[in-house]
Formats: sequence, structure tokens, C-alpha cells
Amino acid sequence: MILGKELQEHLWDLFEHTVDIGFERIRTGLKEPIKTTNLQQVKGLCAFLQAFLDPEKGFKGDEKQKKKDLECLFAFSYAWGLGASLDSKGKDIFDSTVRD
Repeated sequence: MILGKELQEHLWDLFEHTVDIGFERIRTGLKEPIKTTNLQQVKGLCAFLQAFLDPEKGFKGDEKQKKKDLECLFAFSYAWGLGASLDSKGKDIFDSTVRD
């Protein structure tokens, strides 16, 4: 198992505390040249995570290291999974949401 129970719960918390905020930010005032649905964006986020959370690609170490790496990989996956459909200006604005 790649993620133990504690890391699975932490990942779930990351989703719960960020995804709805991202949707709200994107759907209220940012421009998507090609419209997406929330489901498409979550699937994109998950696809990035699935690709990165692979021990053969470097996701290994003790639980403390994995938690730190998971947070970084989640931030990247969140930014690109949710924000990739935005225009250039929207990506710049969404970047501040990701950093927050």
C-alpha cells in the first residue's frame, strides 16, 4: 500500500479543505476558454496524483517524508488539475488561491 491510513486521511483532508474553494474561485469570475465540469477537474487532479504517488518514481521514505512530499504533490496536482483550463490571466489569479 502506497499510503497508510494516516496519509490517506491526510489526503482526504487536503481534498475537503481545498477543492470546493478552488471550484468557487474558478466558477466566480475566472475565464475558461474551454469549459470544464467539476468532475473533469477532480479527475485531472487525481490523474496527476496517481502518476506521482509511485515509489518507482521517488515517492518513498518514512511517513514524515511521505507526508511532506504528498502535500507538495497535492499542491502541484491541484494547481494543474483544477487550473489548467483557465486562460493566462485566470491562471495567475488562481495561483494565489493555490498558495493560500
